Amino acid sequence: VQTCALPIWDQWKDRALAENAAGERGTAAALSLARVGPAELQQPLLQHLAETVFPPDAWRQLTVARRLEVLRAVTVSLTRMGRPDLPTCRDWALRLEPLFLTDVRDRWNPDAPLVDQWLAELLVYFDSPRIVPQALAWTETLESPAERLRFLFVLRSARVGWTASLRRQYFELLQGLDHHPGGNLLPVALDSLRNEVLAKVPDDEQIGRAHV
Repeated sequence: VQTCALPIWDQWKDRALAENAAGERGTAAALSLARVGPAELQQPLLQHLAETVFPPDAWRQLTVARRLEVLRAVTVSLTRMGRPDLPTCRDWALRLEPLFLTDVRDRWNPDAPLVDQWLAELLVYFDSPRIVPQALAWTETLESPAERLRFLFVLRSARVGWTASLRRQYFELLQGLDHHPGGNLLPVALDSLRNEVLAKVPDDEQIGRAHV
């Protein structure tokens, strides 16, 4: 049965990778490959997406819904197929950095903030050195405490791009949420987030407890 199924799988895979991922069928095909494909398919899948939807001109043509579907395909491939090698991570960080917070045409769309959130999550995953200062500067401008918390939560996992002043800025933004009404579990969640980030602060930065 497996021997008979292999040619069918190869044909379907090739057809899926031939589809334009900017279209509805192509996006669905890419997400299907990410969900069921073997790990060795990750590189051609990511390359396919990189060439068809992530050039800035192509990205700007996508609707908010299509952007979310494409980002979901990338995320699922990383979750299922594992972390790519270092050159691939660097390449994707460089590819995604110009897309973060660049398109204001769809700010009216209620799902638009999710695009930037998911881009931030991927940039953190790929160890972008620019995402921490960019996301913190953006968080400072947000009026919604929920949106601020969303980005602060994403940045908790960032491994690069920090300085002592950026960490201080992070903790000050987090402290500003302490008195925001959000249910009995919000203080617990904020303390947990604060402690998680504090545990990663290098000793030589010597951030005083007064700032947190």
